[in-house]
Amino acid sequence: MGLDLKVAELGAIPLLLDRIYLACQMPMSDEPAQVLDTCLVIGLNNLSNFNRRFLAGKSMPPSQFGRTAADNFAAARAA
Repeated sequence: MGLDLKVAELGAIPLLLDRIYLACQMPMSDEPAQVLDTCLVIGLNNLSNFNRRFLAGKSMPPSQFGRTAADNFAAARAA
């Protein structure tokens, strides 16, 4: 699974790239509390920064990513 991150655009360091990748592996929903939990678990303490960095890297906010992943998982199980 590749990250669609543009390092220069994000001003990211490899650790941030690893954290975004880790966040993508964690279950998320569109509930703000669960997105905050994910943010804290990967070591970021600022939800606004997490949302901004995630959006820049994945072209969707974490809540939408979580919904899309859940929908894809449900569709795969139904098939």
